[in-house]
Amino acid sequence: MTETRETLQSRKRELFDAIHVLERDREDGTIDESAYRSARARYETEAALLEERLDAIEDVQPRPKEGTTRVAWIAGPAIGLVLAAVVLFLLGALHPRAGNDSVTGDVPTAAALPSAVQVAERNAAAHPRSVEAKLALGNVYLDAGKDAKADRSYRAAMKLAPSRPEAPTLHAMVLGADGKTSQALRQLDVVERAHSTYARAWLLDGLLSSKSRATYPRARRAWTVFLHLQPRGSLSTSVRTWLKELK
Repeated sequence: MTETRETLQSRKRELFDAIHVLERDREDGTIDESAYRSARARYETEAALLEERLDAIEDVQPRPKEGTTRVAWIAGPAIGLVLAAVVLFLLGALHPRAGNDSVTGDVPTAAALPSAVQVAERNAAAHPRSVEAKLALGNVYLDAGKDAKADRSYRAAMKLAPSRPEAPTLHAMVLGADGKTSQALRQLDVVERAHSTYARAWLLDGLLSSKSRATYPRARRAWTVFLHLQPRGSLSTSVRTWLKELK
């Protein structure tokens, strides 16, 4: 089969989804540390090779305009595979999963999976008062490039649980993707005051603040707090690099 940008991007999305579920398996205690590290290294290695092949295709054909803005809007120092990891971290472990299957084996192909949007829509309809269902629906909408629908789901979750930090942080992420940086930062101010230990809010704050030299001090503060909360997380090395670049 001819290798195209679309097939490579599809496989890369599968790998990042697998890494996402792998992290959840680790949190749930359904995979031991050695198996986790082995599987993650395998997925990340393949993803890096895919990125190289995508770069090679970029040299001979123009990149089509993406249907979603959820990664491209970050104009600061974050690039490439790290961006995808950032988005997965921001989304958190909120995607619905089938049973308790581990991902230590092969990654399933997209054709073997049911429509994630349809499943999430049915789940949200069946559980209209469930915050998790609204968040999961927003996440699959975001994956599908339906940013407006994703934001409606996040705002619905905010109404159901105004004291929780997840939905307003994701709402801020969509605002940032839409170029509404000031509104996004104001939303994050609210989250950070109420949930000072919610690392995702500080990470996003730094990413948004790093887009403008005028808000570099805010970005430095936000990322410093993030590193205090997540000193050894999967993104900590990248955040330390971004901090150095801001200086």
